Amino acid sequence: MSLDLYSLTLSKPGSVVRSITGQFTGRNSTQDLLIARGSYLQLLRPDKITRRLVPLLSYNVFGIIRSLAVFRIAGSSQDHIIVTSDSGRIVILDYDESANKFVQLHMETFGKAGITRTSPGQYLAVDPKGRAAMIASVEKNKLVYVLNRDAAANVTISSPLEANTSRTLVYDVVGVDMGYENPVFAALEVDYGSIENQNGDIPKKKLTFYELDLGLNHVVRRWSEHVDRHASLLLQVPGADGDNLAPSGVLVATKNYISYYNMNQPELRVPIPKREGSNQDTTIVAGVMHKIKGAFFFLVQNELGDIFKITLTHDKQEPIELKIKYFDTIPRAVSFNIFKSGFLFAACEFGNHQFYQFIKLGDDDDGQPEYSSSYYVKGDMDQYEPAYFTLHELDNLMLVDELSSLSPLLTSQVANLDPTKETPQIYAVSGQSSRSTFRSIHYGLAVNEIVSAELPAVPLAVWTTKVKEDDEFDKYIVLSFSNETLVMSIGESIEEITDSGFQSSVSTIAVQQLGRDSLLQIHRGGLRHILSSGTVNEWEPPEGKYITHASTNNYQVIIALTSSEANYSMIYFELDEEGQLNEYSEQELPSRPASLCIGDVPAGRLRSPFLVVGSDEDQTVRMYSLELERVLEGLFTRSLSAPPSDMRILYLTDNSFDKDSKTLFLHIGMNNGVYMKAKMDSVTGELSQIRTRFLGPGPIKLFPIVAQNQSCIMALCTSTWLGFVQQGTEFTMAPLEYSRLSYAAGFASEEYTEGIVGIQDNNIK
Repeated sequence: MSLDLYSLTLSKPGSVVRSITGQFTGRNSTQDLLIARGSYLQLLRPDKITRRLVPLLSYNVFGIIRSLAVFRIAGSSQDHIIVTSDSGRIVILDYDESANKFVQLHMETFGKAGITRTSPGQYLAVDPKGRAAMIASVEKNKLVYVLNRDAAANVTISSPLEANTSRTLVYDVVGVDMGYENPVFAALEVDYGSIENQNGDIPKKKLTFYELDLGLNHVVRRWSEHVDRHASLLLQVPGADGDNLAPSGVLVATKNYISYYNMNQPELRVPIPKREGSNQDTTIVAGVMHKIKGAFFFLVQNELGDIFKITLTHDKQEPIELKIKYFDTIPRAVSFNIFKSGFLFAACEFGNHQFYQFIKLGDDDDGQPEYSSSYYVKGDMDQYEPAYFTLHELDNLMLVDELSSLSPLLTSQVANLDPTKETPQIYAVSGQSSRSTFRSIHYGLAVNEIVSAELPAVPLAVWTTKVKEDDEFDKYIVLSFSNETLVMSIGESIEEITDSGFQSSVSTIAVQQLGRDSLLQIHRGGLRHILSSGTVNEWEPPEGKYITHASTNNYQVIIALTSSEANYSMIYFELDEEGQLNEYSEQELPSRPASLCIGDVPAGRLRSPFLVVGSDEDQTVRMYSLELERVLEGLFTRSLSAPPSDMRILYLTDNSFDKDSKTLFLHIGMNNGVYMKAKMDSVTGELSQIRTRFLGPGPIKLFPIVAQNQSCIMALCTSTWLGFVQQGTEFTMAPLEYSRLSYAAGFASEEYTEGIVGIQDNNIK
């Protein structure tokens, strides 16, 4: 007997190892966030309007990501990414926005795969001018790479230059801003090899500057200074940048205070304020430096979550004074990132990651004391009164979004405690201390319900429509009942109107905005073409026949008719250049139609080339041509496993070959709950790459909508599903975390550009 192990990741890792920001697209106006979650690189973009982090790309590197860094070579407009992992390689990546993917520029192997204390890659630092990078291990090894371009202008990295120091432990590494002098890297380290000569005392910790001599192509120790043995974090201080002169050097965070160090410069030291009434020692766990209009400041956080703002007063390249002031308190983070657009991302150690917007920078907070290094002298810290601050609610930051994280997951159980759900749920306890949570985890996409209103009866269908072709937003919501039609106008409020031109005393089958500025209403007894001038043109079917199904786009209309003798036919209409809807062709149908489908008019074309007719009697779909020279000519017939309940022809984005390229697909919903997607040949209409999926025990209705700027297909069955192209290449069908809808339509207004209007019993959602 053999034992097989099947591994499936239900949810991507939630904890963040490292996060960086950069202009990865090459546009100065766009700054994105890249985070490392386990083996995944996730790229997100802050939306200034919605104030949310919008996911752009999630990529599995199939390895353990150890560190990330961003750099830009002189003369380039785009930031590049350096990744170190357990593969024993250092990799340089670019983000290709057109294809929405990461492109490998260079890869250099430096050691064996795996993570040990001597494996470089745990620490990663980059020269601020993008000329070199250093990777270091926890013990002994440090490698420096020169970053450059070859003759073809491709980014390259040199063979590694060693800066190894045996029997040395490293606590942090950072690049020192030396302008265009030789690159320098600062390392916080301990030489434990001399412990035998120190009579059992704890080895002293040192701040060491390593210089890369670009001329001689080797690395040397340039400067070293003993620091407090509790020092744990380094922060880069800006140096000379054009006309903006700054002192360079580093900030060293240690227990209870922060110091400024640089070669040939005096040390500046300032205490870390403690909460009022507390004498607990405090340590900085995370920090970030941010430049603004020729100035700069630091935000650092202690282990309790308190954030402090640090400023360094200087006279050009001469440091004068180090100041610190309480800023705000947020959950403890492992990494901070500040955006030029005024946002702060905190990759929290426990629980959800937080996305904040700056309300102010804390300069006008007169209620909090500010402490200066001018009152504290090296060696005399204990002779002064400790620094304190008063804790307050968020004052300078405002929480605007969260990224979900279950870290750390303590326990979980699978159970179906919700009778409305078809599948069991996962119930989990996660987090720590006051951030502990009990969560119910479902598979699906989150939906925000904006409005819910009760209707006087149960609607059969709902549509949204513009009035003019070039309108940006929808003007009307049209509801069809069993014996009437209700039209509501969309404005500052949504209210019923009676002067839209729609006939209200009939049940509507389809609604369409036609041509430049007209509307079409299709009902059982005919077509009602409403012109912008107010004129209404009526078309009635032949005597004894009535309309059962219809499909439309902006220029074409197809209707299916039947009679009491069970004769079935279809009539094709097309809009002419004068905006008149003309009957074009009629054809008998061999069996009773269950659904009709015309796709949207492709760009650069006058009409959609194909019509698909589904029949429930013989369980088939028939493809017809709508080309001018062979209108309603049958192309082929394909059998299905069950009667079709609904069909849609839809163009989906496919970035695997070209940016925003569109691929034609036929989507079919069947009465037995099976959904089928097939790629259509744009010339012959032939179907290929057929995929099926069971969505639930019941007929499926299909509706095109727009989500995150791409065309999607919504499938309504026993639950609500959304089909979309993920990362530009992979089609995904996922359920919505929302109760079942019976009908739906896309909705675009000034406030909600990508909304959905749905029907649920006698309620409009």
